[in-house]
Amino acid sequence: MINPKTTRNFKHSPNFDDETHCGVLVINTAYIDAMPQDVWRKLEAFKRLINDREIPLIILLTKIDQVCPQVADDVRRVYYSNFIKRMIEKMSSRFGIAQNQVHPVQNYTIAHDLDDNTDILILQAFLHMLRAAGNYIEDYYNLREEEGNNDLNVRDNRLSQT
Repeated sequence: MINPKTTRNFKHSPNFDDETHCGVLVINTAYIDAMPQDVWRKLEAFKRLINDREIPLIILLTKIDQVCPQVADDVRRVYYSNFIKRMIEKMSSRFGIAQNQVHPVQNYTIAHDLDDNTDILILQAFLHMLRAAGNYIEDYYNLREEEGNNDLNVRDNRLSQT
């Protein structure tokens, strides 16, 4: 946990460039059903913090090959798997985000060579993160422009909530 008093180089008054533009939760798919309630509470607190600041949230479901034999055999089957579909729906519902903001990815845990199909899932998720962050930044610029204030270092109420 980041503690402003003990974290080195912590910025108490960050500029817009220093702030978070996209929140990402990385969740091991194998532990979704076994995750303790205190962990869920922490994840949901993070989600509320992100939502309060209107920052986009993306969820990565990792290790999908370890929970779904269909995907373990062929990662290209990820979107045909009923199990993966249920996990996406579960996370979407639990965190109140669209299903297209939940991305299943396969980890490189024992593979020695790169695999294009595994890379595609990871790159699609990364591209979605970049787009979400870009949209957030664009919305911020538009808001500042509408207010007649192009100084990005002047914080508005939307982003200064704690």
